[in-house]
Amino acid sequence: MTEISVRLNSGPPVILDGAMGTQLLDRGLDLKLPLWSAEILELSPKIIEAVHKDYINAGAEIITTNTFRTTTRTFRKVFQKNIDKATEHAWNSCQIAVKAARKVAGKNVFIAGSIGPLEDCYLPELFPGEKIGLHEYNELGKFLGEAGVDLLLFET
Repeated sequence: MTEISVRLNSGPPVILDGAMGTQLLDRGLDLKLPLWSAEILELSPKIIEAVHKDYINAGAEIITTNTFRTTTRTFRKVFQKNIDKATEHAWNSCQIAVKAARKVAGKNVFIAGSIGPLEDCYLPELFPGEKIGLHEYNELGKFLGEAGVDLLLFET
């Protein structure tokens, strides 16, 4: 069994962190679409680390990467549909997000890789369809796995 499996199957309930975006907004950051909280990864990963640290200090045993908007689809909107540049930025953002989480996690905190909706939240009619969705979720899951998360967390 993996360490995360052992912990999930033993002891008291595991405490998961809370919302990243809300914490960034509370710190006065302006989170604009399409990147939302992903923009902060390149601008100020120290802020991401601080949010993780606050959750750990509050008792979280699992912290969630700031990868809610780090998909190739999202970055295509920024780079005028340049797929290569968008994919590169999606990959780099995942690396930065996992590195920020790992930096503060220590050995007793697990890292959950966040996989959010492919389009804006709460608008299921924008879902691109099963075939495209599977491809894009697989890509992000692969990025997160290669970056070293302990588990994947599908959000919203």
